Amino acid sequence: MRVLFIFLCFSFTLQATPKNVVVEAQVIHPVPKFLVKRRYIGTIRAENFSLLSPKVARTVASVDVVAGQQVKKDQILISLKNESEKRSKNLAERNLALAKKELDRNFKLRESLIITGSAMDKNERDFLNASTELENARRQVEDFEIRSPIEGIAGVPRVVRGQTVQPGEIVISVIKGPFLVFINIPGSRLTEVKEGQTVMVKSATTTVSAVERTIDPVTRTGFAKAVFSSCESCIVGESVYVYIVVHEKPNAILVNRNAVFYKNKKPHVVAVVKAADGSLTADIREVVVGIEQEGQVEILSGINDGDEIVTANPKRVNQGAKVTVVK
Repeated sequence: MRVLFIFLCFSFTLQATPKNVVVEAQVIHPVPKFLVKRRYIGTIRAENFSLLSPKVARTVASVDVVAGQQVKKDQILISLKNESEKRSKNLAERNLALAKKELDRNFKLRESLIITGSAMDKNERDFLNASTELENARRQVEDFEIRSPIEGIAGVPRVVRGQTVQPGEIVISVIKGPFLVFINIPGSRLTEVKEGQTVMVKSATTTVSAVERTIDPVTRTGFAKAVFSSCESCIVGESVYVYIVVHEKPNAILVNRNAVFYKNKKPHVVAVVKAADGSLTADIREVVVGIEQEGQVEILSGINDGDEIVTANPKRVNQGAKVTVVK
């Protein structure tokens, strides 16, 4: 019986001895400026962007530009086969030249009263008819020429020589100017978005250039716009995450998201406390949390500048446990 009593006492002593736990920890200091960001969905557009398609069905005769080429307004980008239309245009040009030559000659004859007024009227009608025919022939030829409507940069041609294309089929694009991002803002958040706030899309940064203070009746969202003078990773038509800095908090205390755990539905952290003899123990503290973003949680109260906090799996550490910190 005495042996059993000694064994039980020894066993109880072992269980009461706090277990030494190896933890990862970090000394916390306030950040000078905590940028409070909201994440929204936006769509990238270009200030000037055209998708071009033919007006008629025909075979591609030539692709006259390469991707990334600077083009001028009205420059031919892609030509379709139009031999008969060109012949009609050439004939109309010759007929107009003949009509003009005849009209000029008769003007001189009229001064000498050699030609009658009715003949002169006929010459003028012939000239006007020839001009109209040439204009119609030119328009027909232009229907087979895909021209740039703006000065800009040509996109990748989507057709090759000899390929048959149909009306409405996109064959090339032209883009010019900065990128625009149109941002959908939930109605409840619309009042906090203002012109001049910082906007981040991928690796590019700019500011809000306009905010529309109305709500779409279908989507129940408002709209904001940002302009990026340069955005190498932007793709026209792409839907992207847009981050808007809506507030700046000075001297905010932030901890890694993994440092916070919930006990009785309340947030807690484990602080590492150093005793006078240099030993380290765990102190579980209830905290008040604020905003969480990008893997960090704002702590409004419960820890202070200089406190050392367990940053990985703190829930496994008991109150008063001896700890060893690894960096």
